[in-house]
Amino acid sequence: MSDCKRHTHEPSVRNEGVAESASQDVDAGDEEAADVDLTELTLKERIALATVQRPAMGFLLVVLSLFAFTFLIALAMLDPVIGGLFILGMLAFLGVGGAVFVALRRLDMA
Repeated sequence: MSDCKRHTHEPSVRNEGVAESASQDVDAGDEEAADVDLTELTLKERIALATVQRPAMGFLLVVLSLFAFTFLIALAMLDPVIGGLFILGMLAFLGVGGAVFVALRRLDMA
């Protein structure tokens, strides 16, 4: 019994027979993986990464976007004035959002 208790207090991982440089290479690999900064990715790379991580969510967003576009086309065919107002509203919203995005990026860069 005393032998079992003595072995439980020893470290579970031993590097017997492993060169010193091999253990240092493993540590360096862990540091490289930890140094990845997502802010360095471009917008396209972020979208690709998010799609790879959650493909169901990416598919759902594509389907909903196509549905919204189809709805907008049908609305424009049914009543061109209201469809045109929706399109102008959407373009205005995208313009304001783009201006805010550019302004925030410039403030972050300064």
